[in-house]
Amino acid sequence: MKLSELSSGQAVLLIKLLKKKEKLETQLAAVESRLGKLSSGKVSALAAKSPARPKSKGPRAKRGALKKQVLALLKSAGKKGLPVKVLAKKLKTTSPRLFTWFYTTGENVPGLKKSGRGCYAYLPKK
Repeated sequence: MKLSELSSGQAVLLIKLLKKKEKLETQLAAVESRLGKLSSGKVSALAAKSPARPKSKGPRAKRGALKKQVLALLKSAGKKGLPVKVLAKKLKTTSPRLFTWFYTTGENVPGLKKSGRGCYAYLPKK
């Protein structure tokens, strides 16, 4: 195949493929370099392999702590209740976590009612 006989579309494709080949060759050289370091003993296998684990955010809360906090906030809010986003900000947690809590644990709490779209109210019987 002569370069003078290539169409413009074929030339563009050829350039893209050559760039991809160069990128793959540099990646291959990096992998070979790491393999060489491992075999020579310069880098331990575990240090090169596993990333650091994320640290925990703090001590784990006691069982039922979220329930007490949610019900206390909703009780103080009255009949209108509170949106889940507001509850999440006040409790320093995420909205999906609270939505999950409402659909699992919240179903079994007497007096806990959905008061609107994304809003809940707690009206305990006296």
